Amino acid sequence: MRRCLGLGLGLLSLSALSGCMGPVAKAPFAGRLGSGQVGSLLGPFDGQVLDQSTASPLTSALVVGTWAFEEPGGIASPESSYSVSVVTGSDGNYALPSLPAGRQFAGLLRRFTLVVYKAGFVGYRSDLRFDDRSPRHDFVQRGNVVRLDRFPQSESHTKHLVFLGSGAALRGAAQSEIIAASLELQETAPPLAAEPTEPAAAKESH
Repeated sequence: MRRCLGLGLGLLSLSALSGCMGPVAKAPFAGRLGSGQVGSLLGPFDGQVLDQSTASPLTSALVVGTWAFEEPGGIASPESSYSVSVVTGSDGNYALPSLPAGRQFAGLLRRFTLVVYKAGFVGYRSDLRFDDRSPRHDFVQRGNVVRLDRFPQSESHTKHLVFLGSGAALRGAAQSEIIAASLELQETAPPLAAEPTEPAAAKESH
């Protein structure tokens, strides 16, 4: 028990000490919209994904939740993150479980990030906005509503993928966009310089 208490010294908040659970930082988001209560980085998380232009539910949208850890002294732990993913149903709803108990020993739980991806739409991050990279402050743990805009034809797929981040689930869902980003990079790459050729007169003099 003393070891558990020692891990939590100096933190903004502590998780329950049951089972010697690791320390948990204070969540930067609310539990529910308008509740006034601070959410929990541990989860669970749920919400709905909608088409911004029609307000219709978006089915088969990929939702990825990632928990990030670090040692209490601020050093990244050997196992620095853990992710789970689900896809939305016909009603556009998603539900992510709480962080599994077996993953709560990886160090200080510093943050949770939710990413939503649907081909043909601008993706969503719970911590940042795509248009200006400003911090997002409207994410909530329960009953979160994600509204996705259609992807503009003039927008860069490369920029979009960098914004969304990495991960096996995201790479699998965004294969067509990865190809489009590769084509963008090829188009913007400087042309290779042609190899110099010897003048005809020089060749004859050899």
